[in-house]
Amino acid sequence: EAILLWLPHVTCSDISIAFSAKNCRLGNRVNILSYDVAVRVKIDLVAARFAVVVVDESHFLKNFKTARARAVLPVVKSARRALLLSGTPALSRPVELH
Repeated sequence: EAILLWLPHVTCSDISIAFSAKNCRLGNRVNILSYDVAVRVKIDLVAARFAVVVVDESHFLKNFKTARARAVLPVVKSARRALLLSGTPALSRPVELH
């Protein structure tokens, strides 16, 4: 509902919510998926070349060695714009802000 409120040009048929890798279709204007699904469809995610990527709970990407980070960071880096959201305070180590 929030997407439709903030992006009035987007319709319900433009939104895809992937509850599993099996039903994940990345061709829509808005694609919503969990970190677990992202890990399973990581090749398709990188190939999709998104214009904008919004990552909630981005503090999960702090450790570059995790499967989550290896799946999501290439997508974030290839997007024209990225918005990383986290309610967890960042420590004063610069590497955590990169």
